[in-house]
Amino acid sequence: MRTWIGIGLAAAGALVAALAGGGLADAQETPQVLKLTSVEQHCATADNGRRGESLADLDACRGVLRDGDGARAGRAHWTCVYLGSTRAGSDCSGVVNLRGGTLQAAGVLSHTSVRSAWAITGGTGRYAGARGTAALRQVSAKRTAVVIRLMP
Repeated sequence: MRTWIGIGLAAAGALVAALAGGGLADAQETPQVLKLTSVEQHCATADNGRRGESLADLDACRGVLRDGDGARAGRAHWTCVYLGSTRAGSDCSGVVNLRGGTLQAAGVLSHTSVRSAWAITGGTGRYAGARGTAALRQVSAKRTAVVIRLMP
C-alpha cells in the first residue's frame, strides 16, 4: 500500500504543477491541457488504529514537480487517508505551490490500478477559481505522469 500511496500522492502535486507553465486565460474557450511528471517525493506514515494497514492510516508527503523538459515546475504537499482496503484505496488532497499562486486537488487514489482520476478543486492567485480534472498514471516507483484538463 505505501508504494502506491507515495507514488500516487506525488501525482496529486504533479497534477497541478503543470499549470506553472501557463496561467488561466480569461477568455479561454477550449479546455487547457497540461502535462507533467512528479519525480521526487518523501512521505511519512502514521499507523492509526489497528497495527499494520488499516482504516485511517495517514500518509503525508512532499514532492518536486517537473515539466515536460525536466525543469523544476514547483513543489507540492499532500495527505492521503487509507480507506481500509486495497479495493477502496485512499482519500487524498494536495496543495501545489507555483509562481503566481497555488492549486488544490482531491480524489481517491486507486490501489488496484496504475490510473486514478482526481478533481482540481480550486486555487489562489492567478489560479483562483480553477476547476478541472487530472488523470494520474503511475509510471514507476518514483515517477507519476499527470494530464490536467482545466475547464474554460
